[in-house]
Amino acid sequence: MKILAFVEGEGEQSALPTLLNRLHREACVHNEGRWNEPMIPLPPWKVGLDKLSDRTPLQKKIRDAFYVKDFDALLILVDADGVCPRREIAARTSWVGAACAGTPFAYVFAYREYESWFLASMESLRGIASIRPDAVSLDNPEEPRGAKERIEACMLLRRATCYRETTHQKLLTASFDMASAYRACRSFRKLVKAFGDLYRVHGKPIPHWPPSTW
Repeated sequence: MKILAFVEGEGEQSALPTLLNRLHREACVHNEGRWNEPMIPLPPWKVGLDKLSDRTPLQKKIRDAFYVKDFDALLILVDADGVCPRREIAARTSWVGAACAGTPFAYVFAYREYESWFLASMESLRGIASIRPDAVSLDNPEEPRGAKERIEACMLLRRATCYRETTHQKLLTASFDMASAYRACRSFRKLVKAFGDLYRVHGKPIPHWPPSTW
């Protein structure tokens, strides 16, 4: 299945294919040969938040994607910093559904930020991207604002190695403990569910998803 994603920033643009590939590997491993469907994460489209949160420009962007890209499913990932997903999700999914016209899709809010998922698994990131060897996870990683700043506070020599989305987000995505993030972050659970749902709607459901060990 070829998945096209719309994301807000360059960090997500670089990191999301890595995350989707990791989820795909987990699906293959935890289904022990009963499921091995191919997955191709296409280069994500960087789309301004104004276009991702307003019906007309969002639907236009989706139609543009169908015109120039060959894909089987659409995933839209947006940071929810300052937005209440519960209030927004119904309207936005209806807009996307109308434009997708039967193509599987998912609209997921990362609450509050994509980097909040890292805050749920800091022990697994020690020694990566200058994360200190004593860094610890937050008990409620999705509650505080400023996830990027909190990660930066866990880095050595902060003035020389401040957190940069384009440099660090993909690197941390490749290593963070997804099981810890799944247990601690409701929005990450929604992304994991969305990954499985895209295959299910596409007619290739994953028998055991998410992994029982999570």
